[in-house]
Amino acid sequence: MALILVVDDSMFARLQITAKLKEDGFDVIEGKNGQEGLEKLQDSQVDCILSDLLMPVMDGFEFLERLKQDGNSIPVLVMSSDIQQSSRDKVMALGAAELINKPPNYMELIEKINTLINKKD
Repeated sequence: MALILVVDDSMFARLQITAKLKEDGFDVIEGKNGQEGLEKLQDSQVDCILSDLLMPVMDGFEFLERLKQDGNSIPVLVMSSDIQQSSRDKVMALGAAELINKPPNYMELIEKINTLINKKD
């Protein structure tokens, strides 16, 4: 099954999201900020990344910038409660495949992940 990296500083949000992903048969690894997310990518063959924007140490914007600099082609779905158009435009310019509102609608989230993973193949 596909391996999903969930990057979010909120343990509660990570637990909720990973539980739903596991229910749907995905394997999941977690990072509590962008720096941990980058470290996890060094050790794993990830199929899709779910990332928050506002996090300590390395936020979602910097995480996306680093992924882009590294030439990473893993699809990134950004989850955020920040609904400003400028933030939306910035994450898309940095290479995010999608931006969805947080907390996510889990049926929509699973559907988007499946779509992104299938596009990759």
